[in-house]
Amino acid sequence: METVINWLLGRKRIVNQESKGIDLAIYLINEYKDRTFTFKGIKNKHFGIRGEELLKLIQEELESMIIL
Repeated sequence: METVINWLLGRKRIVNQESKGIDLAIYLINEYKDRTFTFKGIKNKHFGIRGEELLKLIQEELESMIIL
């Protein structure tokens, strides 16, 4: 079903990856350095942010979750 949806949306190169914890997100941020990202945190949504800023936001979110 997923491949049909990707085909209909015109997506040509789809890769599914699994990893434990946050490692996959960090890997993909570093893999696609030149792109901008969207991040939905607990309180705020961020659009069009660079990889370095995204890593900082993820760290802040993780720290706030530890406090909770």
